[in-house]
Amino acid sequence: MKRKTVTLCMIARDNEQSIDATIKSTLAVVDEIIVVDVGSTDKTVLIAQGYGAKVCSAQWQDDFSKLRNAVMAEATSDWILMLDPGDVLEPIRPVEMNKLISSDGVAGYKIRVQSEDSVKWQVNLFRNHPFVKYRYPVYEKIEVDLLAWAESRGLKIKESTLVVKQSDDCSETFFT
Repeated sequence: MKRKTVTLCMIARDNEQSIDATIKSTLAVVDEIIVVDVGSTDKTVLIAQGYGAKVCSAQWQDDFSKLRNAVMAEATSDWILMLDPGDVLEPIRPVEMNKLISSDGVAGYKIRVQSEDSVKWQVNLFRNHPFVKYRYPVYEKIEVDLLAWAESRGLKIKESTLVVKQSDDCSETFFT
């Protein structure tokens, strides 16, 4: 059986202070890194490229879903790990990640996302399929399409043991 692969997908703008830690935290478990840059004027692009990331440019159009879908369109792996600059994936052994993505009955996983003052579960690891797209311009969600696609194939969305620590000082810079 062919080993399943994972693409780290990110959208970024002026995130030179945080993109390094995000990418480093995933290097042991991803096969490809794709970054859609939305007009960075700092070293964000150079840092991402230094890790071998494919960096594409996009214009801010008041819609985070469009950007997430654009970065996913570039991914060639079986699975997508969607993170934001400033997110740090807690260490996981590659063999454990491989168990998650090799499960035949799963379309995606909820990941525990911890910030300084909150914990939430969100789907950040999911199968790469052209029918699965993000919805809503703000507070974008993958769950609508992923759940419909999964149910039509008898797949489930499950909770995982993955944990992402979210930096509270990483502010969105897309609006300026």
